[in-house]
Amino acid sequence: MRNLLIAGVAALAAITFAPLAHADVGDFTNYMASHGYPNQGQTQSGYTYLTHGQQACAGLRNGQSEGQMIGQMRQQFGFSRAESDLIVTGAHQYLCPGA
Repeated sequence: MRNLLIAGVAALAAITFAPLAHADVGDFTNYMASHGYPNQGQTQSGYTYLTHGQQACAGLRNGQSEGQMIGQMRQQFGFSRAESDLIVTGAHQYLCPGA
């Protein structure tokens, strides 16, 4: 019984004190830039990569998968598979990690 109580307290402490996932625009833009896609100026669609990352997050929060969002980026904006993958993966990791 004592071991169960200790395990419960430890689990509660881990959840309580775990760092919360949060959006980090700087990390997203650094991620894109490190892969050859700087966020300065506009993309071929007329928007910045940050804007596209935020659009990807909106879709992910609405239940779309990364694969669906990658396909949407390709179809809607004409991005390559690699570019779409970077936008969506980076957005999910840095802009909306809880989505």
